[in-house]
Amino acid sequence: MAALRFKTNNLAGTLDPLCQSVLKHFQLPSLRLLCFFDDDNPPCLEQEIGATYRGLHVRLKGSGTWPSYIQQLFLDSRGGLAFDNVIYLPGRTCAAEAGAVITFAHELEHFVQFGGVYKVLVANQLLYQHLPSLDPANTAKSWNIPHEQDAMIISKRVAEAVLGPEVVSKHAESRIAAQDDPLYWEYFQSLNADVSFDLLDQTIPWVNKFRPQLLGLQQSTVDFSQSEWWR
Repeated sequence: MAALRFKTNNLAGTLDPLCQSVLKHFQLPSLRLLCFFDDDNPPCLEQEIGATYRGLHVRLKGSGTWPSYIQQLFLDSRGGLAFDNVIYLPGRTCAAEAGAVITFAHELEHFVQFGGVYKVLVANQLLYQHLPSLDPANTAKSWNIPHEQDAMIISKRVAEAVLGPEVVSKHAESRIAAQDDPLYWEYFQSLNADVSFDLLDQTIPWVNKFRPQLLGLQQSTVDFSQSEWWR
């Protein structure tokens, strides 16, 4: 179940119909999901994540510092957590309809990964977080990691269905022209939105390649010493 919340009525009027269309393309896990669309770029999140992020999906418990106007939505009337996970889009993303649709679909796919193949997602997140030390020669980019490729393909497919391929392509071109993470958007442009993508099959070679380093990480979710570590 996804609850959509918007910082302003203007945002709701513009984005709610588009977000409802995006949701029709997903079979979501049976977890309580808060989706918040902002018209601001809170410094507390920029300090924690970085100033160029487009959106995020996190498990709500222990998810860090949030602005008070978002944090007040987290609790129910008895003081317990009202949601399990949260998707957040900052003002810079919500300022463009195409950007909001692409990013919302991207983060929804991460939510689907979380609810469906959690250990596979964790393996990918570890690869993502430790990529500079795993690949010091910088031959791989963060968007090459399978969970990101999966989310990019799905987001492109859904955005093209909701907005049309031309609108999606023009948005990517505008980001490249603005030098807003141009290599990311060039890669996004190159993706075939109709391609089939098996997240586990694509992740296994990465784990095999970096297994010694992954075994050395301090974490207890995935046992990389097992041949079928995803079970």
